[in-house]
Amino acid sequence: MSILRHNAPGLLLCFAIAALALSLAPYLPLNSLMLALLMGLLLAAFWHPSATVRPGVVFSMKKVLRLAIVLLGLRISLDQVQALGWSSLLIVFSGVALTFGLTLGLGRWLKLSRSSTLLMASGVSICGASAVLAADAVVEAEESDVVYAVAVITLLGTAFMLAYPVLQWLLMLAPTHYSLWVGSSVHEVAQVVAAGFAHGEQTGELATVVKLTRVLALVPVMLLLVVYQRRTAAAEVGLKQVPIPWFVLGFVGLLLLGGLLPASFKAPLNLLGQLSLVMAMAALGLETRLDKLRAAGLRPLYLGLASSLFLSLFSLGMIYALQP
Repeated sequence: MSILRHNAPGLLLCFAIAALALSLAPYLPLNSLMLALLMGLLLAAFWHPSATVRPGVVFSMKKVLRLAIVLLGLRISLDQVQALGWSSLLIVFSGVALTFGLTLGLGRWLKLSRSSTLLMASGVSICGASAVLAADAVVEAEESDVVYAVAVITLLGTAFMLAYPVLQWLLMLAPTHYSLWVGSSVHEVAQVVAAGFAHGEQTGELATVVKLTRVLALVPVMLLLVVYQRRTAAAEVGLKQVPIPWFVLGFVGLLLLGGLLPASFKAPLNLLGQLSLVMAMAALGLETRLDKLRAAGLRPLYLGLASSLFLSLFSLGMIYALQP
C-alpha cells in the first residue's frame, strides 16, 4: 500500500493523459502512443513534475512499461506464424537481422551514442515505438534519445503508410506480395493495419499477421541486448550488473500460453497492455527536456531514414526473389 500511495499522483496523471490520447486517437491522424508522448512533452514544457508527482511518472516509465511488454506476447498466435510458410518467415527475419546490423554500423559511422543507435535499430527493424520502449527497458537510455527515436520512427512509418498503397498500384504488386511487403517493413502495427486494409480485408489480415510475426524478434533482440549490457558492465565496472529482465520471460510465457487462452480472457488483457504502453509513453514525454532534443541534431533522422529505406527495399527484393 505504501508503494501505491507513493506513486499514486504520478500514476493518475499518466493514466489521465493516456485515457485522453486513447479517446482522441480515432479522430486524429496520430496514434495513441504519439499523442500521449506529445501531450506529455507539451505539459513538461510548462510544468516539471513535482516531488509528489514524479515518483509515479518514473514508475510508469519503468514498471508499467515492463507490464506492457509482457502483455504484447498475447497478440501473437504461433499457429498464425506457422501458416506463413518458410519463405515468408525468411523474408521477415532476415530483414530484421540485416536492418538491425546495418543500423548499428551506420550509427557508429554517424558518431551517435550507443544507446541511441540501439533504440533506432530496434524500432526500425522490429515494431516501432513499442520496440524502442522495450529496448530502453534494457539499455536505459537518455529520455531525449528515446523520444527522438520514437518521433523519427513514427514520422517515417506514417510516410510509408501513406505511400505504400500508391506504390502497390504503381508496381502492380499481387495482394499477397503487398501484404508481405507492408507487414515486413512498415514500423507500427497500427500503420500496417491502415496500409494493409487499404487494399482489402484479406490483404489487411495477412499484413497484420506478418507484422505480429515480426514482433517475435523482440525476444532474441532483448536477450542479446541484455548480454551486451552485461558484458559492457563487466568491462567498465568489473561486475555483471545487468540481470536477465523478468519481462522478457513473461513475454515468452504469454506467447506460449496465448493459443490456449480463450478470446474472452485475452481481450481485457490486451486492453490493459495497450493502456500500459500509452501510460509509459505519456511518462516519457513528462520526463523529457526539449533542449536535449534540439541538441541531438539531424543525425538520428538520417539514421532512421537510411535504415527504413533499406528494410523496405530489401523486403521488396526478397519478395520478388522468393515468392511465386
